[in-house]
Amino acid sequence: VVLFGSEYWSPLRDWVRTRALPEGMVSADDLDLLHVTDDPVEAVQCVLDRYVERESEADSPHEARKADAQ
Repeated sequence: VVLFGSEYWSPLRDWVRTRALPEGMVSADDLDLLHVTDDPVEAVQCVLDRYVERESEADSPHEARKADAQ
């Protein structure tokens, strides 16, 4: 998830780290799913990098990756 606008999204990211993570509502791996940026080029590059990463994985992109995935 690319969140554009660090001033706006940083409080959410901080809340996830300080509340949701300690309470077990998210895993540490989930934090890596959030990318906050103010740079449009960086936002696009993040999406493209993940696309390439997913394409190179042998597993089906439609299969759950985490044990707790629904």
